[in-house]
Amino acid sequence: MAIQTYQHLYTQAMEHYHNQAFSEAFELLTREGGAFPKEAPTILYLRSCLAARIGQPELAVQILEEAINRGYWYGEDLLRESPSWQSLQGMTAFEQIVAVCKSQEAEFQT
Repeated sequence: MAIQTYQHLYTQAMEHYHNQAFSEAFELLTREGGAFPKEAPTILYLRSCLAARIGQPELAVQILEEAINRGYWYGEDLLRESPSWQSLQGMTAFEQIVAVCKSQEAEFQT
């Protein structure tokens, strides 16, 4: 049965997250997230965080690249301070994403 509301999806994903069932949360968001296009920036963020938590840093970066390609960006503070992304710090591909997001953030602030 498909999830009917974004709130229900988010609640279920966070239950998995808090139980450290990161793979289950990732699979849920991957399977059901496309039904909520208005929430895509958050869903992509969560999926990337979860990919990093399950030991798939390349996938985490790939999901962030997808977000950037779709026109979304995340603030540098979030990119640097998210506990889930600590393992990505210093990776060339991640640092390129940080640079793009910093540029987008600066443009947004002007």
